[in-house]
Amino acid sequence: MEQFVEVMLWVIYFFSLFFVTFWLMTSVTERTVTRRKKWTAWPAVSIIVPAYNEERGIKDTLYSLIKLNYPRSLLEIIVVNDGSTDATEEKVKEVTAAFPETTIKLLCQDKNKGKGAALNLGIAIAKGEYVICMDADSIVADAQALYQMLPYFSSPDIAAVLPCLKVGETKNLLQKMQRYEYLVNMFYKELMGRLDCIKVTPGPFALYRKDVIVKLGGFDEVFNRHLTEDLEIALRLQQHQYKIVQTMDTIVLTIPPDNLRDFYRQRKRWYTGGLLNTLRYRKLLLNRKFGDFGLWEMPVTLLSGFIMVALLFSVLYYLARPLVEWWANLRSINFDVWTLLQQFRLDLSVLDLHYSLIFVGVTMAVASIFVLARSHVLTREKAFRYGAMPLVLYSLLYFLLLAVGWVLIFHDLARNKEQRW
Repeated sequence: MEQFVEVMLWVIYFFSLFFVTFWLMTSVTERTVTRRKKWTAWPAVSIIVPAYNEERGIKDTLYSLIKLNYPRSLLEIIVVNDGSTDATEEKVKEVTAAFPETTIKLLCQDKNKGKGAALNLGIAIAKGEYVICMDADSIVADAQALYQMLPYFSSPDIAAVLPCLKVGETKNLLQKMQRYEYLVNMFYKELMGRLDCIKVTPGPFALYRKDVIVKLGGFDEVFNRHLTEDLEIALRLQQHQYKIVQTMDTIVLTIPPDNLRDFYRQRKRWYTGGLLNTLRYRKLLLNRKFGDFGLWEMPVTLLSGFIMVALLFSVLYYLARPLVEWWANLRSINFDVWTLLQQFRLDLSVLDLHYSLIFVGVTMAVASIFVLARSHVLTREKAFRYGAMPLVLYSLLYFLLLAVGWVLIFHDLARNKEQRW
């Protein structure tokens, strides 16, 4: 058993070191300067806000959109109430009445049909040349957002432009740890953008060419009804060899789950969608036609969950083994703890140390520190904004939370359990 676990660990170390080395090499390469379009006349933009039971945050979301610095004649906000059973509709009507100078349209669906269907309903009546998907629990932090993002559409093959997504106000330790995850993800998204490898266009303020989305058939309403329509549309854009641009100019804030139950529900949805959609678009996998996305990003997405689960069970094995040995020793002496303590001798030799594993561990630790540091520099955030404890716990324990999420996913997939919002 121990030999099997050690071999599995070396496989994990190999893929992890290869992954880290690849991205570190990408990070030190010269960044391509994206040519920006100079608009002679700014285009019309439609912002679509799908909302399902969002009474708590929908008003703040709409307020942030109303504050956007953009000609009112060229901007419309379309809220699609997707069968909400709370006061979402009433909250939207309150905002509409308070700001009559801003075009806010409210569409209501009697039954919840899913986010993809809600987005497609909004797109069907949208007048804008460009459309934005805006989650109803997020806030645009920069009033200049549209003036910052639209110039990135410098060529017809650029289909989507994404903002820098950060965690907003945090209430507890779990949210503070997620803040570091979001910043690290932005670091990797920026690197993915250099290689045209972006695999997801997140819901908060993703900006699309409307004609491209319509041409590709709109957002998926069936396969991804309860999964990740934002990941599926990104894979479809990659399949048709459109480009997705990640920017760091525009900041959009989102509120992550504040308890473990909601955290795991979110991650199960994200990771299940990632795995199933990767299998759905398996023709892209290891296909040279799709460049780095097919040869690199698709395999990484497919393997990441299995690596996390293997790492979790390896850690549990090495933690449990000394406890089992200790219990066996106690039983052999009829639980005479005092005698066992008297016979205890610390027998440690430098020759007994596993230097190859120490080398790998130190290398991974140094790489992790570098990534954390670069993530904060890139996103212009302070590393110890909430003190040292959240950062330390994120570095040491957060991967265990994610690994448990993967275990739950594989368990549900084995039971063929449907994912729900």
